Amino acid sequence: MKMETGQIVGFVVLAVFIVNSCIGLYASHFKLEKMEAYLIRSKYIRDINLRLLGTGYYGRLARFGNVAGCLLFSQFWIRRGLLDPKDVAYFPKGLKLLAVVPLVTAALCFAALGVLSALAA
Repeated sequence: MKMETGQIVGFVVLAVFIVNSCIGLYASHFKLEKMEAYLIRSKYIRDINLRLLGTGYYGRLARFGNVAGCLLFSQFWIRRGLLDPKDVAYFPKGLKLLAVVPLVTAALCFAALGVLSALAA
């Protein structure tokens, strides 16, 4: 059975997405409280935590996505007064990468799989 180049690329993108998902799950379960502690003065994070605190597994993933979104689009939230600029400035670079990279990589994987499926049709 011969595999075409598109199938190989699709499998590679899917493997990257699976590894990326594992990294996101690790960060949302073991590093989320530490990330939120660096953003404690920000109104957006405090309000989200109050609404999503008791929702369990999916709540942790939603809070992780909110933290990653705040770090990725920090100027958007700072202009609206919901994110403290000092919180973003003092956020550790390693934790920032752990939050932002899975979000960006997942978006790129979805885009790549969409392009591959469009090319296959």
